[in-house]
Amino acid sequence: MTIHIILLTLICILGCIVFAKGVSKRKNKFFIIVSLFFVFLVSALRKETVGLDTANYIMGFKVLNSGATNVYYSWTANSWEPLWKLLNYGIGIFTDDPQWLLVITSAIIYVGIGIFIYKNCESNEAAFWPVFFFITLAVLYPMSMYLLRQFCGLVFISNIHTVLKDKIDKKRIIWSVALIIIGMLFHYSAIIGVVILFIETRHGISKKQLFVIFVLSFSANLVFPLLRYVVIRYIPIYAKYFSLVAYQGEEMRAYSILMIFLRAVCCILVLCFIDVNKAENHTLVNMCCYSNIAIFFTLMLTDTIMAQRLDNYFEFFIILLIPQLLNHFKNKQILYMMALVFSWAFFIFELSTGARAIVPYQFCWQ
Repeated sequence: MTIHIILLTLICILGCIVFAKGVSKRKNKFFIIVSLFFVFLVSALRKETVGLDTANYIMGFKVLNSGATNVYYSWTANSWEPLWKLLNYGIGIFTDDPQWLLVITSAIIYVGIGIFIYKNCESNEAAFWPVFFFITLAVLYPMSMYLLRQFCGLVFISNIHTVLKDKIDKKRIIWSVALIIIGMLFHYSAIIGVVILFIETRHGISKKQLFVIFVLSFSANLVFPLLRYVVIRYIPIYAKYFSLVAYQGEEMRAYSILMIFLRAVCCILVLCFIDVNKAENHTLVNMCCYSNIAIFFTLMLTDTIMAQRLDNYFEFFIILLIPQLLNHFKNKQILYMMALVFSWAFFIFELSTGARAIVPYQFCWQ
C-alpha cells in the first residue's frame, strides 16, 4: 500500500512544481513523461503476485515459450488472441525471463495512455488532472496491472477519439478501424470500439438525445437477458463470463455505487449547464456519452462479470470528462480542490480493500 501512496504523492508534488507558473504543451509533455515513467516502474518491476491475473499471464508465457505442461494454462494460453500470443513469442525469442512480459506490456499500456492524455489536453489544460484521475478513480490504475491483454487493447481503441476529435475524413476513419482491429488482436472485447467510432463520427448530439441516453443507461438489468443470449449464441468463447457475478462483497458494491453516482453527477451537470450545441463542447458531450455507457455496464455487474470487460473501455474516458467539465465553471478552483480530496479518499479506500491484489505490493526481486 505504501508504494502506491508514495507514487501518487510524487505525482502531486511533481504537478505542483511543473505547473506552478502556468500551463503549456511543453510542460504537459514533460509531466506526462515523468509521471507515467514512475507508474511504469511500479508496474514493470512488480512481482507476479501483484495483480489478480498477473500469475496467470506469467504461467501462460512459460507454457508458450518453454513447453511447461499444465492442462489449464495450456488451454488458456492457446486461446489467447493472436497479437498477444505473438508478443509472448517475440519476447521469448530473446529471453525466457517472464519479467520482461510485464516490462513490455507496461510500456505499451503507459505509452498509449500518455499519448491519449497529451493529445487530448489543450495548451491551457494541465495534464496533471487526467494522470491524477487515472491513478485514483475507477480502479483504472490497478486494472492496468492485471488486465494486461484488455488494457493493451484499450489504449488503442481509446485513441480513436484522439484521431477523430479535430477532423473526420476517410483517412482518419480508416486509421480508427485499424486501431479497433489492433485492439481486438490483443483482446476480442475491443470490438466495442465500434461504439466509440460511431459516437465520434456523429455530427453533434442534442440535449434531448443526451438525456435519452442518460435515462437508458439505467436499463442495464432489463436488457441483460437478451445480451446474454446474443453473446452465448454468437460469441461462445465469452459464455463462461456470463455465469460469473462480479460483485464480491460490500467493498465492490460501494465502489460501483460511488462510480455510478460520480458519472451521473457529471452527466446531470452537462445537461443542466453546458450548451451541447456549441462546437467547442463536442468533445465534452462525447465524454458524457461514454460515461453514460459506463453506468450501463457498471449496473450490469450485478448480473455478470462480463460487463466489467466492456465497462473498462468507457470508464477510462472519465479522466478527461472531469477536468473538461470543471473548466466550464467560474469557481473551478474550489471544485478542483473538492475533486482532489474526494479522489485521494477514494484511492485510500480502494487500496484498503486490496485494489485487485496490487496490495500488498512486492518488487520482483523480493
